[in-house]
Amino acid sequence: MPHRLPDPHTTPVEETVTRPPGAYVSEPPHRIPRLDGLGSPVARGRTAEIYAWQDSWVLKLFDDWMPREAVQREREIARAVHESGLSVPAVGDMVQVGGRWGVFYERIEGTSLLASLSPHPWKVIAAFRDLAVLHYEIHAHTAPGLSSLKDRLAAKIGRALLPDKGLKARVLDRLAHLPEGDSLCHGDFHPDNVLISPQGLVIIDWIDASVGDPAADVARTLLLSGGASPPEARFRSWRDVLRRMARWAYLRSYEQHCPGIRERATSWLPVVAAGRLSEGISEERAQLQTFVRRHFSP
Repeated sequence: MPHRLPDPHTTPVEETVTRPPGAYVSEPPHRIPRLDGLGSPVARGRTAEIYAWQDSWVLKLFDDWMPREAVQREREIARAVHESGLSVPAVGDMVQVGGRWGVFYERIEGTSLLASLSPHPWKVIAAFRDLAVLHYEIHAHTAPGLSSLKDRLAAKIGRALLPDKGLKARVLDRLAHLPEGDSLCHGDFHPDNVLISPQGLVIIDWIDASVGDPAADVARTLLLSGGASPPEARFRSWRDVLRRMARWAYLRSYEQHCPGIRERATSWLPVVAAGRLSEGISEERAQLQTFVRRHFSP
């Protein structure tokens, strides 16, 4: 994988790369284009835009409300994960453009696993089996220096929009009695964060990575696949059926490598759902609150 940023002097420039104090520096300071010289973003997420940068790199440029410390943390995580040997993009400099912080990443040609399923929904079982194998591979690694999953989850629950303080206290008490673990956990592992490239599957978007119990990370993936849906909604549409098939295939495949993961992940699921409420996704709020209340009723 390439590790050097391309020569920026071949592109019209205005702003100077700014590195935060203490940031890892692999290259001398570069100059980069104006924000309006980057062109249109090639992708957009909840917190950042992705811009192509010449042939071998992309610039992940975060929204202006993202603090420098959060972006610097993502870069440090990305470096640690890349050094673990997993199939992830190489990471370059942290920069500032137009008052927004960004990070250079190795450019990976390919499409996301989720996008590949849109025209071929019948492939969902095979895709989620592959997803489970890849997830298990992540959990076979560790990354010393990353924060604790339980600490991060406790902080999220503290910010979560839960109906009353008593409910929040019961969730935190359950969290305190769950295992610590020391495995590398992605924190947001779903098919849109896995790219299908000529070199194989590549895992992206590690901003929520931590170390902890793999079952918590499995629970997060189940939650993102509709794991908090009420029983009566699970067959309401063909999409609900596909999500249910996806969860079945994912868990069955993971269990082949780790017997007992279903029960362990089930223990984590309502706690992880409570943490999800801190993310401000309004269309999920009522369903998640109902799910959490159902599991933590006095």
